[in-house]
Amino acid sequence: MFSYASYHIVLDWYHITVSIMQMLSMALSGKIDQKRGYRSELTRPLWHGDVSGALSILNSFVKKNLVRNSTAFDRVSKYLLKKQDEISCYALRKHMGLPNSSSQGEKFNDILVASRQKHNGMSWSVVGSNDL
Repeated sequence: MFSYASYHIVLDWYHITVSIMQMLSMALSGKIDQKRGYRSELTRPLWHGDVSGALSILNSFVKKNLVRNSTAFDRVSKYLLKKQDEISCYALRKHMGLPNSSSQGEKFNDILVASRQKHNGMSWSVVGSNDL
């Protein structure tokens, strides 16, 4: 994308946890409270950027016979392996005062679009937004 600049994409922590919860809810057996516990167990090493630790926890779920849907379960490990380079040490980022979410960027985009539409006769309709 920007071959002249050094950059590193960091996956939003919120989206990691939501994606994992959605995949685990389809893949594992148990009630929703149990699945939330499994998600917490799985995201603990991810908070520190340890994808291999999270994968070993996934393997422990298999050993405990918690897997209900094996194809959905495989999606979780494939997701983690695919996003491995984008998963950062979120604990360190928090300690350094760096953002762990994309909320600031999304908010600035909302403000920018709203300011461009305001007083220009545009609205939030499909036609108005497409004119932008």
